[in-house]
Amino acid sequence: GLWSAREARDGEVVQESEEGLSEVTVRDLKTAGPGRLGNDMLVQGLLTLAAAQHGDGEVRIMNPMRVTQMRTGATPPPRTTRVEQRAGAAHRVCKWLYPVNIPGTPGHWTLWVVDRDVETATYYDSAGGDGQGEWEYVRKHITSITEGLNEETEWTITRAATPRQGG
Repeated sequence: GLWSAREARDGEVVQESEEGLSEVTVRDLKTAGPGRLGNDMLVQGLLTLAAAQHGDGEVRIMNPMRVTQMRTGATPPPRTTRVEQRAGAAHRVCKWLYPVNIPGTPGHWTLWVVDRDVETATYYDSAGGDGQGEWEYVRKHITSITEGLNEETEWTITRAATPRQGG
């Protein structure tokens, strides 16, 4: 089955790395299972497939490692900053997805979906958190790359009705 593939297959690519797609390997698939929600490449790969349903280039998924850099305050490489600025200037990219791996939890992921066209942000968390700590660095990032958004932007924030984990 999916969770018991031989180690010899761990490097096998199940989703090719292409423009807008992340490479996902058998090793990445094995990081998900009962009680394990997957590594950053698997999460980004699944979000990429979901985003493809919204049309070409309308959704941008932030790399989970980059979101962790935002949380810790690490300075990204100059190339990353340039890529994000170009994507921020692309007006067709209306929704931005920020997958957040909550520190101190065994593989718990949450998601901020930001629609910058209508200044709304929706938080998804199956553990019932409010996401306010994460919202601060997500808000800072989206306003830094989007012309017309700033500290005074009044966002409509909602918490999505998400099924609770473990019950």
